[in-house]
Amino acid sequence: MTISADTPKDIYLPNGSQTTFNVTFAFFDDTDLVVTEKLEASPYTEEVLTLTTDYSVSGGDGSTGSITLVTATASTKKLIISSALANAQSTNFINNSDFDQEVLETTLDKVVRMVQQIKERTDRVVTQPIDATDTLEFPTASADKYIGWDSAGTALENKDIQDLDTIVVDTNTSLGTSDTKVPTQNAVKVYVDANAIDVTSQVDFTNNITVSGTTTIGGALTVGGASTLSGTCFIDGVLTLDSSEPAIYNADPTLTDDKHVATKKYVDDNGVSLGAWASKSIDTVYQASTDGYVLGYVNEDSDQAYTIQVKTDSSTPPTTARQYISEYTAETNASNYFSFCCPVKSGDYYTVAKTGTVTGTTIYFIPLS
Repeated sequence: MTISADTPKDIYLPNGSQTTFNVTFAFFDDTDLVVTEKLEASPYTEEVLTLTTDYSVSGGDGSTGSITLVTATASTKKLIISSALANAQSTNFINNSDFDQEVLETTLDKVVRMVQQIKERTDRVVTQPIDATDTLEFPTASADKYIGWDSAGTALENKDIQDLDTIVVDTNTSLGTSDTKVPTQNAVKVYVDANAIDVTSQVDFTNNITVSGTTTIGGALTVGGASTLSGTCFIDGVLTLDSSEPAIYNADPTLTDDKHVATKKYVDDNGVSLGAWASKSIDTVYQASTDGYVLGYVNEDSDQAYTIQVKTDSSTPPTTARQYISEYTAETNASNYFSFCCPVKSGDYYTVAKTGTVTGTTIYFIPLS
């Protein structure tokens, strides 16, 4: 026969129930095969199965064949069938005796198979580039070491590795000098938040900036996004805000001198403005989403007495009267106009309530933006 398989090895991914697997390369005896199961995930352990105990073989004698497992391989493992022909030559040719060509061919086939087995193993080893001239030797095994190139880059050597067992997760929020302690995320955050940022030159931010501690900047500060300053901020240069979003000060900034022209300009350009007029109804409770004013007028042309109260507070309905309009004298055929205007805080409830008879009211809410 001829030997054509370059790599005498079959690899299967079992489904957990299959027990028969083909051997696609030629083999001679049952003992020429090695059957291995290997976990596909960590720890990737391997187990060599035992002939007869774990599997049986059919075919061979110079041809392909199959194996049959006693117990199906789990779907979490690979099944590898490889050639393990013994590296020996047992055929003896005697001078002047009959010459059996099939015996010679089988002997040559086995020699080729041995070469293929060696190639299959060497294909899996670490090799140097074809132009390498240095002899590569592995150092003697040493516990708790790893292998790496020496300082000259010409040889391998054992190197020390930090013992992970000595590393301690530390929740301390103060700065330390330990080489074996690793801070938690929260410890790092607390430390960073608690420590001031001191910058002695100009600083440019193209994105948003949030500062929670005392900040000292020796030069100009340019912020391209929204800025939130939760602590005291000392700026010796000009503060420039390029974003359309406002700067938010959660604490009073300290203005060291009159260099802060940009800050004044921003305040001047972004003062309070009035929003759109919104019509409202009498004796109806509303909640203000922003600061604003409830205002309007009463057109009374009847001869009935009445009272108008503008009420606003955090209760619903509001109970605190902030403004009164009243008419206690009935005037026949008289037309009276009374106006009112009352501020309302964001989140508070408000209503314009009446008692008596009112023939006409006009009410608006105008927000502050």
